[in-house]
Amino acid sequence: MEDASHLPKSMVENTKKEKRARWSSTAAFILAAVGSAVGLGNVWRFPYLVSKHGGAPFLIPYLVCLILVGMPILLMELSLGQMFQGGDIEAFGRMNPRMRGIGLASVFGSFVIVSYYSVILAYAGIYFVHSFKSPLAYAEGLTKDSVTLDTASSFFNDVVVKAGNAEKPTYAMSGEMVLALACIWVLVFLCIFNGVQTAGWVVYVTVPLPILIIVILLIKGATLEGAGDGIKEYIGKWNGSALNSVTMWSDAVGQVFFTLSVCMGVMTAYSSHNTIKHQVGRDEKIISLSDMGIALLGGFTVYSMLGHLEHLTQNKDIYQISSFSLAFVAYPTGISLIGGSNFWGVLFFLCLILLGIDSAFSMVEAVTTVITDSWIAKRYKLGKPICSFVVCLIAFALGTMHTMDIGIFLLDVVDHYVNSWGMIFLGFLESVSVGWVYKSHAQQKKVGKMSVIIYNFFFFFALLIGIIVGLSSSSDAAGGWGVFAGLIVYGIGLLIAVLLADKSVPLKTRIWAIVGWYGPDRLRRMINSTDGPAWVPGSTKSELKAMYMPHMVSIMFSFLIKYFIPAVLWVLFFTTFKTDVTKNYGGIPWSYQVIGFLLFSFMAFLVLTVAVFPRVLIDPSASGGESILHQLKWVFTPSPAKSDITAIYDESEVYDEDRVDTVIANNS
Repeated sequence: MEDASHLPKSMVENTKKEKRARWSSTAAFILAAVGSAVGLGNVWRFPYLVSKHGGAPFLIPYLVCLILVGMPILLMELSLGQMFQGGDIEAFGRMNPRMRGIGLASVFGSFVIVSYYSVILAYAGIYFVHSFKSPLAYAEGLTKDSVTLDTASSFFNDVVVKAGNAEKPTYAMSGEMVLALACIWVLVFLCIFNGVQTAGWVVYVTVPLPILIIVILLIKGATLEGAGDGIKEYIGKWNGSALNSVTMWSDAVGQVFFTLSVCMGVMTAYSSHNTIKHQVGRDEKIISLSDMGIALLGGFTVYSMLGHLEHLTQNKDIYQISSFSLAFVAYPTGISLIGGSNFWGVLFFLCLILLGIDSAFSMVEAVTTVITDSWIAKRYKLGKPICSFVVCLIAFALGTMHTMDIGIFLLDVVDHYVNSWGMIFLGFLESVSVGWVYKSHAQQKKVGKMSVIIYNFFFFFALLIGIIVGLSSSSDAAGGWGVFAGLIVYGIGLLIAVLLADKSVPLKTRIWAIVGWYGPDRLRRMINSTDGPAWVPGSTKSELKAMYMPHMVSIMFSFLIKYFIPAVLWVLFFTTFKTDVTKNYGGIPWSYQVIGFLLFSFMAFLVLTVAVFPRVLIDPSASGGESILHQLKWVFTPSPAKSDITAIYDESEVYDEDRVDTVIANNS
């Protein structure tokens, strides 16, 4: 047992009691987290966005958003899992039982994502198999003198996807796709069937190998004619005026947010298998920077090949290709035109499978972690193998609907609404939970409950007013007079809150008690306490040290979680919302859009239901009654009495010295 004498007593006691599965090593945890973060988007979405926004200038907003949005949320989730030693549901529930729905919604979203993400891996699997055949089916008849993307496009749409007419579907399934999908799920199950104990060994192969393949492909691509023009198109251009584009900054936030696998329950689940003294502050930086580095590397690899294609076709529209067309049409066409095309095809599609398989089994782990943490698993003694098998089986069954002739349309719509709507929505709620709900009782004790409630209300009301005004006067929620209007409302709220606060408290202390970031600071102190007894919260020496030591976290983290990130994500959400309600996404029929919207609505429903009925996720036997009617009545009681705290959490599960007070304060 590691020395943890300087940590809070309750945390130490629970660490001793915990018999949770642990990572085999720190390297295994970091590799698994990097593998989850690095996925197919690093190969086809990031490079396209760089080129779309004029090359190198895009890296500025990307890096800014990575530091100010992506890394803080990642660190928040890693620290929550480590501190509370549980998945998303348990982590948010132990801050306040009413917030368990956030964890439930994130895991539901993760499950939906992995069900269609595996289908994309199945596409790569089919290409992988066909790459062993000669001539290559996806480039049959092509020569350097007659280069066209039509052959590869036809192979993808007609042979692999078997896309039909969205307006007149037949709902026919592709047998080859179902078989490929089944093979992918067998691989996923083998990687994660016993949780981190198996994943901890698998990642030593599945993470380094695709990076090595990307480097090999880059070296080969750099030797091709026109590669230099492709690299120049990717990152060699500079247009400083592009930095004024709101769309560029919005795309940068979106890319950062989605590429780190945050708000899916993955990072919380992974870090819950660390010890409480693990230096997660250091790991967060390694994960984030590795993800960025691999994305940049992937861009060089892809655009060197696109440059070669542009050289052969003399068609600059090649650089506008993205997403499926980039990975399954353009790049395979380029591969087919170089010597040893079968070998390069096998390498490329093996790389895609390996990049995606880590992300896939990490999402399965997020789901199985919350299941095995639940009272159902504990009562019926459900272990990781059986939970992993059931989750994989259901996800496979759900994924088969994407093997139909309308599968590609469903996949696109579901991805948009669950990712672009659902994950941003959950990111907002997560930061609000930690920044505004967790430890709010401590603020109320200092200045009074009404003062804190008024201030909190006016902050979010000001945010809403600013967004409404911004959308009314501009194309995005942050434009026009929105910021100005929001600041006026916020200032009024702050003034009222200070006037209502306890006058016996000095003004400076009063203001800090109202506007301070108590919840995020609690996480920050947990992270920094791993530095040892020398860390003294609030002292100038310790705080200055936290600003430059890689394993520590500065006070800026707390400010970003409470104020900056909720505002940014809410603005991004409503900007996306406005765009989607004014025109149907991707030109896909509205009947498909409804499916995506219903999935997002269900995620919101889960959050709301548990917030109103916090006992929904609690063992009903704790009600003390044996009849089903009595237990249902107990479960659906909106406001548990203070005496019911032990029914929500057994006293042995206190992870935070103030947790019971927090629950009482937020449910009174």
